[in-house]
Amino acid sequence: MRTEPNFQCEALVRREEVQKEETAELINKMFGGSDELFFSSFLKNKGLSDEKADELLKLIEKMK
Repeated sequence: MRTEPNFQCEALVRREEVQKEETAELINKMFGGSDELFFSSFLKNKGLSDEKADELLKLIEKMK
């Protein structure tokens, strides 16, 4: 929310909702809707340390 003298503005849509929709649109547009292709491309281009790979595995297990 942004507040200044005589001005107040508040988002109607939460940031998380926008991120979710934008991510889905990107995956649909660039990877034909395939989460697997998206993650494969992301991991191939970014690379992962063993520590980060372990963190992601834990996150995946938690989300199942």
